[in-house]
Amino acid sequence: MKEKEEARKSDLLNLVKPRTETPRRHQLSVYDNCLPCVTCNFQQGLLSRRQLDHTIHKIRLKNLNTTPQTRIQIYSDIRRDWLERLENATQLEMIDNKHIIGLFSLKDSMIQRILWLKLSDKPSSNQKDRLSLSIDPFPSCRYYQSAVKISSMSLIDKDSVLYTGMVYTGTPESLVFIKGFGEGSSRYEVYSLGQKATWTCAWNKHANQFSVGSEKCGLLLDVQTRRLWEINTHNSDVLCQVFSKQNGNCLYSGTRNSQIFTHDLRSISTYAVNQLTQSSSVCGLQLLQNDVHLLASDVKGQVNLWDLRTRKVVTEYLGMKNEYLRIPIHVDQSEEIVYGVDQEGYTRLWCLQTGELLKNFPPPMATSYDFFPSVLYSKTWNDRQGNTGLLMGLGDKVYVYSDYTDMAIHDC
Repeated sequence: MKEKEEARKSDLLNLVKPRTETPRRHQLSVYDNCLPCVTCNFQQGLLSRRQLDHTIHKIRLKNLNTTPQTRIQIYSDIRRDWLERLENATQLEMIDNKHIIGLFSLKDSMIQRILWLKLSDKPSSNQKDRLSLSIDPFPSCRYYQSAVKISSMSLIDKDSVLYTGMVYTGTPESLVFIKGFGEGSSRYEVYSLGQKATWTCAWNKHANQFSVGSEKCGLLLDVQTRRLWEINTHNSDVLCQVFSKQNGNCLYSGTRNSQIFTHDLRSISTYAVNQLTQSSSVCGLQLLQNDVHLLASDVKGQVNLWDLRTRKVVTEYLGMKNEYLRIPIHVDQSEEIVYGVDQEGYTRLWCLQTGELLKNFPPPMATSYDFFPSVLYSKTWNDRQGNTGLLMGLGDKVYVYSDYTDMAIHDC
């Protein structure tokens, strides 16, 4: 532990370089990191507009500082802050480029809070700082205090959230909640799952239904009829789930026995129609908008991009260190960057197409199993092109990482 802490402090002082070698066929030309050369190639017709935007995006990402430029402390409530202090941000989800939702735990308490955080433009105080972003540390009335231990959270829309939890006292019972946060919204629904542990939940935006990853099986619930179906996963716990993006007819479930099951919700049968195999327990799933490529990560640190048509891995993302943690994997909104946090608290970002490791961030403070960062990345914060940055929730603070204005200009 001392060696890891010394390495983390050293990485904070020095530029962290990718520690994994990129295959020869994935290596970029030296001209791809030179902005004048890229612009010249575009003017000569050697690059398309999409290739130009993608290359500039990667240059900005490589120029992100490895130390945060802004540190914003989040408060649970203005009136109760002297009684309650947030302990750690266990999950961050992006509502849009101007709002995020966070799940925070409270110090010396089993109570958790779901907070809506608003992003706004703020002029940079540093001339070299490109990112224009500020976070309101006081969510005001847009928060919710949970009386259960929340195990997973999934966004329904801009004004409501789905989450699962376990009751603290009395009979141990798993519950599913749908809570509305919009102004004047009184939506509040509770569903009981009995004495079953819950690991994850996912909302189907194309149908009024949601799924819950439970022990030994998956569960599918209809909101209007409250009808419940058990989905067969070969008697294995479901650790992550995602619905198909275009029509919501397929449900992908990552299980503890290293399998990724595909269930067709139009079929009467509850057995899987397709099956993929990872190296260990699947802890993260992300489906791209084309419904063809599925990104999967497991507890051994293996991150793969699957082609669902051929059932083969098309890209591997190397460098993730994990042995036992259930860590999610993310894809940015433009579907160009894959990013995630490993068990040592380091944030890694890869190119989705080539698998090249572009950036490696050390945590700003020491981490542990219960004190772990959550990250969000976007190149268009506040709906502004080029407003590239990384948000990291760690403890009761949100750290903001931005890039420099002096983009890569090499002699060539």
